[in-house]
Amino acid sequence: RDFHTLGGWNLLVTMLAEKVHSSPGTMTPNRNLNDTDISDAATVPMEHFASSVQMVQAHAAWVLGTAVKNTGEFIPWALESVVVETKHDNSRQESNALELVHQTLQSSLSQEKLRTKSLELLQQKLVYALGSFLRGNPLAQFQFAQQQGPVMLARSLELWTNDETSKHSIKMMQRVISMASDILLELRQQQTEPLGVSEEQSISSTIPRDQMNQITLEAFSDTTWCHFILQALESGPRALQSSALNSLPSFEGNCQWDALPRVLATVKNEWLRDTTIDAEDFSDQYEIMDKFLGQQ
Repeated sequence: RDFHTLGGWNLLVTMLAEKVHSSPGTMTPNRNLNDTDISDAATVPMEHFASSVQMVQAHAAWVLGTAVKNTGEFIPWALESVVVETKHDNSRQESNALELVHQTLQSSLSQEKLRTKSLELLQQKLVYALGSFLRGNPLAQFQFAQQQGPVMLARSLELWTNDETSKHSIKMMQRVISMASDILLELRQQQTEPLGVSEEQSISSTIPRDQMNQITLEAFSDTTWCHFILQALESGPRALQSSALNSLPSFEGNCQWDALPRVLATVKNEWLRDTTIDAEDFSDQYEIMDKFLGQQ
């Protein structure tokens, strides 16, 4: 609470914005070095600059996510208005933690071909913060959906699928699937619960609670999401298959998976034949497969 009162929250939120780390004559951290005509000698320090900025952003996101995750009363901070000031051009932009995490993660995805350890850390901490902001916060979920956040996350899954042998890519896909699954479960539980007074006052339009939830639910379970879950089951590495299996009850009812019985039967047979798999370690996943296969 003192951290917020003394301005610590606002300071860390502004650290997420790329432009506060730039100055006149300095290339922004996420500019593609291959598209510039600077000399090789200038490339090294610029890469170092980008890495340093990403580390600052990563640790800021880490602290922000932890602050919200550990204390329920701090959940509204994710949507609290913050003014981002840039001294070198005297600009002022109003934003909030959720919006800046969204923008920074989206920007980081454009750097996938130039992935570095600092970029990986940045993406990990941004997804961590995003999960902290969205879980248990229906208003944040709705605003994230309105800002096309689920579309951005679906695009990130597609990008990481291109490198699914990477531990980083698998970990990120697992975390995003888990986050979406949790949100979908929450949305169904919230459909019969009234909004709190503060939430009602925060919504600028007269959108009924059930309609707000439905918009968010559809954004997190459109055809792109449904296709990815099925694809992860069919051809993903086992860790990703396991995460996709865990998410099936959440996506059920929103995805039309005609091929699901065939895919699940194939996955189950492959797992049963694999002598390296301990059935007890995957008991929950086998139970999910049996449940869905039994419905057919």
